[in-house]
Amino acid sequence: MRPLVLSARLIGPGEPPYVIAEVGSNHNGDMDLCRQLVETAARCGADAVKFQSWDKRTLIGQAEYGRNTQYADKKRHFGSLQEMVEKYQFTPEQHRLVASWCRALGIHFLSSAFSTGEVEMLEDIGVPCHKVASMDVNNLRLLECFGRTGKPVLLSTGMATLGEIEKAVDVLDHAGAGPIALLHCIAVYPPDYKDIHLRNLATLATAFDRVIGFSDHTIGTAIPLAAVALGASVIEKHFTLDKGLDGWDHWISADPAELEVIVREGRNIAQALG
Repeated sequence: MRPLVLSARLIGPGEPPYVIAEVGSNHNGDMDLCRQLVETAARCGADAVKFQSWDKRTLIGQAEYGRNTQYADKKRHFGSLQEMVEKYQFTPEQHRLVASWCRALGIHFLSSAFSTGEVEMLEDIGVPCHKVASMDVNNLRLLECFGRTGKPVLLSTGMATLGEIEKAVDVLDHAGAGPIALLHCIAVYPPDYKDIHLRNLATLATAFDRVIGFSDHTIGTAIPLAAVALGASVIEKHFTLDKGLDGWDHWISADPAELEVIVREGRNIAQALG
């Protein structure tokens, strides 16, 4: 098993879990809120803060906007899919600004790229590794682009079969990727407990002999901490300052108090495992 090394931070069995505060789109297109999220994640002890690199052209097929899908809950109307994508997308300049904040605070800046152009942008910024979203496990052209960077890759595996994961790993390896971590993931927000199948962490470790982790969409801290106890070396958890804010993911995200628990108790569990 090849451990990952990100800016001298060793990631693998016997090491403290590498905790990623997944901001995603929880910045709501507000750069002041974004900076608060970065600063708070750093104070909570997270190793990295992660975003998503896409725009209206690269996130989904253009025909989908024509469906005029509306997003709402029982009290609030958030707008159409197109309106939300346009509001939440980051420009290259905004990416660079956020990365500069992260460097100043000593926390890694990560992002999931959704197109080859965005991989190139992140390379220009200088990310320590690349994150592949579950939806792109079968996107072989994009996987080859990730691999050609030569950097470590965090590969989420939501919705994928073992055969699809094997193919993705093979493509990344042949393209020249650095060490790969496989993140067990249930692509439901939030999933039922019966559908989480944390024992799949052991399946991934046995089948691929790679560093394993967990990309979490549950509410609370119990499941990511259980994942650490079962051998997860990477924990990715959605992060917000306030679960009541408008937006896609705030309500399923960890707030600062919960993120602190995941960081602190995750390290304690890893130490207790020996």
